[in-house]
Amino acid sequence: CARVVLHVVVREETLDGTADTPAVLDGFGPISAEHVREIADRPDTVARDLDLGDLLDHQAQPGNQYRPTATLDTVLRALFGTCTWPGCTEPAFAADLDHVCEYNHDDPAAGGPTCLCNLNPKCRFHHGLKTCAEGWIDDQIVDANGVIWTEVSTPEGFTVRQQALNTWLLPEVGLIPCQHAPIGASIVGATRPESGHAENNPRRAKSRTEAKHAYRMARRAANRRIREQEAARTSPQEGTPPF
Repeated sequence: CARVVLHVVVREETLDGTADTPAVLDGFGPISAEHVREIADRPDTVARDLDLGDLLDHQAQPGNQYRPTATLDTVLRALFGTCTWPGCTEPAFAADLDHVCEYNHDDPAAGGPTCLCNLNPKCRFHHGLKTCAEGWIDDQIVDANGVIWTEVSTPEGFTVRQQALNTWLLPEVGLIPCQHAPIGASIVGATRPESGHAENNPRRAKSRTEAKHAYRMARRAANRRIREQEAARTSPQEGTPPF
């Protein structure tokens, strides 16, 4: 009794026939409006409405701020389409949702929020690589036009940037305002300035995990400053946004 489940994300105006904007079939890519209407007419199709206005109210589950709402979960998978690691084509609905700036379970205000600007899909392998391997730094940026970009910097210092694959399907998503403090605003340093030991026990102001997360926050902030400075130097017009 095997069962195949296909995830299709489509705009309402396409389903009702007032527009012919293509839809996105997870693991495949864009499909025509006619094709998606045929799928919607099948007797075994289950349709669930997605109201982007729900994201204006809250994006994390009220009872667990670590977990995104069902609306945010679906929007992110539809928006990116695949794992956001450069070159990876693992379908988004088969991937994990990763907090780009790591969530701090002990002090959520000091870590990355559960928000549209700080979550993206990563396959299990690349999620583990980002979390456990040294030297890999990822980032996510929303530009002045509401376009969402992801970046991955290698341990050697190479940075690959790419735009969210299906921005054309949900162009208004990047314009939804965030309701949290700036990421990393409460971080003052990765470790205490001095070092010392009490007998054989290390004395640290932060755990190794907290220090690693703080270091990554600092590196993301530095990368953004460098990127903005380079954009300002090469911009053809004064005042042009960095993207």
